[in-house]
Amino acid sequence: MTPLVSICIPAYRQPAFVARSVASVFAQSLQDFEVVVTDDSDTDEVERALAPWRDDPRLIYRHNPTRLGSPENWNAAMQLARSDLIKFLHHDDWFASNDALEHFVGVMDKNPQIDFAFSAANACEDDGRLIFVHRPADAQIALLRHRPWELQFGNFIGAPSATIFRQRPGFRFDGRLRWVVDIEAYLQLIGRQPKFEFISATLVCITSNGAHQVTRSVVAEPVSRVVEHLQLYASHRPPHIGGRIDGVIFLSRLMAACRPAQFDAISKERNDQPRSPEELIAMLALKLKSTVAASVVAAKKGIYEFLFSREKSGRNSYSQCGEDMIVDFLMMWLGSASVTYLDIGAHHPTWLSNTYHFYRLGHRGVLIEPDADLCKGLHKKRPADKVLNLAVGTEGDDVMSMYVMTTRTLNTLDKSIAEALQAAGRERIEAVREVRRLGINEVLAEHFSKGAPDFVSLDIEGLDLAILGAWNFARFRPKVFCVETLTYTQDNSERKLTEIVDLMASRRYRVYADTYVNTIFVCEDAWRGRPIYD
Repeated sequence: MTPLVSICIPAYRQPAFVARSVASVFAQSLQDFEVVVTDDSDTDEVERALAPWRDDPRLIYRHNPTRLGSPENWNAAMQLARSDLIKFLHHDDWFASNDALEHFVGVMDKNPQIDFAFSAANACEDDGRLIFVHRPADAQIALLRHRPWELQFGNFIGAPSATIFRQRPGFRFDGRLRWVVDIEAYLQLIGRQPKFEFISATLVCITSNGAHQVTRSVVAEPVSRVVEHLQLYASHRPPHIGGRIDGVIFLSRLMAACRPAQFDAISKERNDQPRSPEELIAMLALKLKSTVAASVVAAKKGIYEFLFSREKSGRNSYSQCGEDMIVDFLMMWLGSASVTYLDIGAHHPTWLSNTYHFYRLGHRGVLIEPDADLCKGLHKKRPADKVLNLAVGTEGDDVMSMYVMTTRTLNTLDKSIAEALQAAGRERIEAVREVRRLGINEVLAEHFSKGAPDFVSLDIEGLDLAILGAWNFARFRPKVFCVETLTYTQDNSERKLTEIVDLMASRRYRVYADTYVNTIFVCEDAWRGRPIYD
């Protein structure tokens, strides 16, 4: 008998994760299913992990004779499926509740005219700890219904594990892609006249920070990532002029982050491929901009050396990489004559401060620092600011441990980070202190009850993503964020936290600038509503 739904689990090593995923399936209230596990591992560890379900006929296990890689392993699982209703569950993801599958299938049964549905999802650490809830805004759902091609500018559907769809003849995941393979598949499935359903309930848990994930390797290969986006755009070009203008802007920003050598590599990769006019325009504009910028920089340098070689400029930056100067310019661009700020992880009143420049200009805000010793310096140097000696959490009001490191800028509330720094050899845990922790939305409600701060600086050593995930953007929408998006290590193994960029994009914040250490985000509403300067 054909099962009601086929659950496809493409697996590669990590037997404990596979077992967690499969266990969540067999625990479902809806039992009319089959589980197709295609194993791309070079050992039998996944097969052994499936031993508890070996005798259940609903489990279909296949070991690939040669490794297929992702996403061909996804296609292999789908080819073995007997139902036309396909539910993917990647091997490190799992159902969030025992009635999740029933909910997925129920939506498809009640709406026979739709071929695709997706739900909200819990983005979690490997061990299941919640980071944030991925749930697209109503405006994004409306955009998907009317302008589906814009999904390639920001994937607000989320991971394949959050989707269910009806199998259609000829549908396959594109084996040439890694970074945008899910977006390309969604654009295939929903088409130019989408009929889909969004399920607001969080039905699945998605592993978001796994070092094993394919997207991690692609993040380190910007050329491959950009080339895939260009290929995707050429295949799913917007039909209207407005969408194509957005396409030029998106592709320009995408390529602008690349260094000259990488830009040349992208051009070489795309030479023999179909290329959209928008891609050619973006490339030409960037080349022209690069040439002009080089000339301007040279001219400015000459003028500066001529005028100020013996004088000190009166415009000083106090940030790590000039972020305060960028934010100052952005605030001017947004028409903000007065700036309120919230500095979470303030540390020092002036050194490496993203807000002291604004304090000197007469603006005022709230400084949050869990280290009582450091708060004394903040009070003394910045008496007009409100200084709060507490830690910021995702919710509630409690007490927790703060790990004071040799280098105070590395103080952290995360024990694992503190121990990793100490193990590296150059840092030591000098003290462990109890500190009050208050939820971010409680902080905002108490100190910004009349509206959100204009500018938020966030640097809390490993907990930034969790705080942003808990942030009530519906009530508090700052114009600008500056967030540390680079992990700190002492062995040059740092990585860029792209999940923060993805989260902010899902909350409708665009990247305005990136100094590699920090990323500056601007609210889409503030950006679109900025004054028009003659």
